[in-house]
Amino acid sequence: MAGSPNAKPTGARFWQRIQGKLILLLLVLLVPILSVQVRVFYDLYESTRQVELQSNLEIARAVARSFERLVADLLHQELSIGLALTSSQALTEEDRNRILNGSKAGNPAIWELFFAQPDGIVTAATGPRFVGINLGDRQYFQEIVAGRDWAVSDLLLSRTTKRPSFTISRGIRSETGQL
Repeated sequence: MAGSPNAKPTGARFWQRIQGKLILLLLVLLVPILSVQVRVFYDLYESTRQVELQSNLEIARAVARSFERLVADLLHQELSIGLALTSSQALTEEDRNRILNGSKAGNPAIWELFFAQPDGIVTAATGPRFVGINLGDRQYFQEIVAGRDWAVSDLLLSRTTKRPSFTISRGIRSETGQL
């Protein structure tokens, strides 16, 4: 009967039987339900993602405000140190280092403090290994020499400790503007 004109293909007979109709009924019911579930879960995912992004944004803003306060506080501290080190009474290297070490001890956010001349040579520091290094080629130092009051460097690798760090630098100027 394979060649008879009245023979129906096997696939067509399957959908006419009860099993085929049940499977068709399941497909007709399951596809819309699955589509709705996919949409619900996608909407839930998107709303959760938006809440997380908003939370991350709020945390970033809080960190930025804290960093701005830290920079402002350190700039005030650096101004006080700079005025003490450049007072009319000449200080010995030991006295300058004592002032820097005292300031460092009172602020755990500070790793090191340097006092450099306008040519970039460090003349006083919180550690003897830092005295004599040249900061003149660093961009933040060049900005201070060019006239900026203060500068925050990019993240850089420390020449002495080899740790990633950044600097908050302040120029101490005379009444005439000389660094």
